[in-house]
Amino acid sequence: MIKTDIHFTTALNEWLRPNMKFALPLTLIFVLYSFKTVNRNMVWKDNLTLFSTDIKTGENSAQNQRHLANQYVYLASNEKDSIKKIEYAKNALDASKQALRIHPKFGEADYLTALVYQLIIPNTDSAIYYYNKAIAHAPGYAIPYYNLGIIYQNMGKNNVASFYYNEAVKYNPEYLEAKAAADNLRKVGFDVYINPLSVAIDTTTTNKNNTYYFNLGNFYASQNDYNNAIKSYLKSIELNGNNENVYINLANCYGMLKQYNKGIEVCNLILSKFPNSKLALKNLAIMYNMLGDANKSNEYMDKLRKIEEGESKNLY
Repeated sequence: MIKTDIHFTTALNEWLRPNMKFALPLTLIFVLYSFKTVNRNMVWKDNLTLFSTDIKTGENSAQNQRHLANQYVYLASNEKDSIKKIEYAKNALDASKQALRIHPKFGEADYLTALVYQLIIPNTDSAIYYYNKAIAHAPGYAIPYYNLGIIYQNMGKNNVASFYYNEAVKYNPEYLEAKAAADNLRKVGFDVYINPLSVAIDTTTTNKNNTYYFNLGNFYASQNDYNNAIKSYLKSIELNGNNENVYINLANCYGMLKQYNKGIEVCNLILSKFPNSKLALKNLAIMYNMLGDANKSNEYMDKLRKIEEGESKNLY
């Protein structure tokens, strides 16, 4: 049996008798709010019902629309019936695009839109477009970079895929899938840190300095024209030999052409100028491994590991 505090009950009764005209409306308010709570519980049978109900009362909320889109993406990804899958996907797009109409710089809504176009209603151009929007609006969000890597790798553009996998790891060093994907491409010679798609060269310029030839080399490399890329990087170094990235890209091009000994020479030159160059050490480990020299490969991996451990200690 529930015990009642007799003093509280008595005090309540004493207050109610002279204040009945105030107590009745107060009681009505409690009943109404209780009804509202119960009413919400009735629609809480699943997330879709909950979010759909919220949309009716908050359709101008970008966050509500994003939640609804997310739930439809989940349903579509788990639906076996192809017709229902497409229906859920279209509902997801309606909600995510409504979120973007309300809040045009909503990176999560961009991401969900791209995900539908990548996985459920295949449209590669649209998926790339919305992933890039997600990156522009939420640049620290690692998943769009990773998914772009998958798309470009499926297109056979491993150099672009490598860039996006490396970007995903840069923003989330614990992203295991991205790390594995980047490592797998690294094993076959792709380790790209400058977006091959962003290279724009004005060949009519008269200011053809070291930066011009560096960018020209990047352009040729993005087109898999490694011989012309090498010529451009060498010209850049001739004009100014203090840019580590030029040497790194030069070594990468030799690696792509399987000219590992030349690549090793460049990496050793990098270390003479930049002794703690992690990319040079990593490239040396890869190139010696490609030449079948496991001892040398492990030697450079150990050197790389010590530098990274030293950097980690300095953070604390």
